[in-house]
Amino acid sequence: MHACGIPDLYRHQAKTIDVIRSGRHGVAATPTSSGKTAIYNLPVLEKICKNANARALCSFPLRALAQDQPRIFQEMVAFLGGRLPTANIYDGDTTAWHRKRIRESPPNVILTNPVVTTDRNDIGGISTPFHFQVGSGAIFIYDSVPGGAGLTRLAFERAEELLEHTLKAIQTCSCGSGCPSCVHSPKCGSGNRPIDMAFARFLPESLKTGPEPTNIESGTVPRDKTETEKKNTKQHGRVHFGVFDLETQRSAAEVGGWHKADLMGISCAVLYDSGDDTFYEFLEGQVPLLIHHLDKLDLVVGFNIKRFDYQVLGGCSGFDFQSLPTLDILEEVHNRLGFRISLDHLAKVTLGKKKSAGGLQALQWWKEGRIREIIDYCKLDVAITRDLLLYGKEKGYLLFNNKAGNTVRIPVNW
Repeated sequence: MHACGIPDLYRHQAKTIDVIRSGRHGVAATPTSSGKTAIYNLPVLEKICKNANARALCSFPLRALAQDQPRIFQEMVAFLGGRLPTANIYDGDTTAWHRKRIRESPPNVILTNPVVTTDRNDIGGISTPFHFQVGSGAIFIYDSVPGGAGLTRLAFERAEELLEHTLKAIQTCSCGSGCPSCVHSPKCGSGNRPIDMAFARFLPESLKTGPEPTNIESGTVPRDKTETEKKNTKQHGRVHFGVFDLETQRSAAEVGGWHKADLMGISCAVLYDSGDDTFYEFLEGQVPLLIHHLDKLDLVVGFNIKRFDYQVLGGCSGFDFQSLPTLDILEEVHNRLGFRISLDHLAKVTLGKKKSAGGLQALQWWKEGRIREIIDYCKLDVAITRDLLLYGKEKGYLLFNNKAGNTVRIPVNW
């Protein structure tokens, strides 16, 4: 206490600390800057000094209060000898990567607020215009925590109440076209496009008044492609292929090397589907939907996809991505030349195109929360990879410039 600049305790501090030491609940109601922080920090530190494995959970009504606590805590423990007690903030602003680290190696003290249990990061959602198991459009809501934390189960049990609150939020909003107070999300990967306020109101109204849903858990399993689908995707020798690329949340340096790509995390992924000539976008929580889409393709195409993209995805799912029928353009080039060539170089020489940015820029955008720019960059890379695929298919070669500056053909056969 003396080392921390606390010569003696005030009466309200000493009395409340005695209550806490006795195992009872205590309430201290005093003005601002009256030393309430010491009331709970001192008993916690006393306990941790006696038992290094002791844990404490400190919950604050406002995030701003929790954010200020680590500094105060560190100032108080700086004068202790030996192994210093640890503290971390775990709230709605804590990234998924840091949450995982905290859960794997819990500190002595967790600083949080009541909102954390229902924070936007803890719940994920996938919407699709058609899902084969349901036979119609569907919205899937799930816990982001691996194994689940019971949030969506509780939401299901209180669905009617949640629909009422959702409908009221939309009906009472005066914006007229949609805003963060009613239907917009600050974490929407597509920039809240397209989101329609009128339909957002129609949906909960229809769910409230519509018929009871039929049971969709009665043994439905993923089906194989029908003969018609096979005919449509392979007629005249055409293959139903997809071109895939992803961007990560962390660099190789941040995770300890390229061999730890499974720790890099996904910021976004883009898949071009030749079946409907469409680019599909996926965010971190939509990996199951991405896998379902990849598994339907006759061929998955990428650039360094086997050595990198699949490794990154392996950190998010137990699916065997190497089992997918895959064409890795970089692997094909390396097998022909004995060395690697960048996607940007191949695009410039073969197609007269260039990448819009680089991987380091995408990582910076992730830190700044500019997910739309990352998706657009990733989509352009996918388009370039697709065009290289089609060029090689038509011409039988790709082009690159050798060290002498001469343009040379790379024979390909796909």
